[in-house]
Amino acid sequence: MSAAGQTLRVNGILASGGSAAINMGNLQPAAAGGELVVRVNNSSDQLSIGSIVQNNGSASSLTKGGAGVLTLSAANTLLGPDRRQLRQPATRRLD
Repeated sequence: MSAAGQTLRVNGILASGGSAAINMGNLQPAAAGGELVVRVNNSSDQLSIGSIVQNNGSASSLTKGGAGVLTLSAANTLLGPDRRQLRQPATRRLD
């Protein structure tokens, strides 16, 4: 199944046990104006998100937790308060 053009609305994402990637469609917090929490659990874990992380109806935020690395590489459109200054058009690595 192709997720191109699809939107996944979730409250949180957990990455644990190595490397993982999300590369298709869009990601939004589940609630309008809500928060998307991404936890990359251990220091050896990595999560790469190539999907566009966007607002859900109104300004939404993204919070990164855990000791691992989160890499965002899409032109994300979040407008809300971000815990790690995530607004960027280029790849951003968050430890």
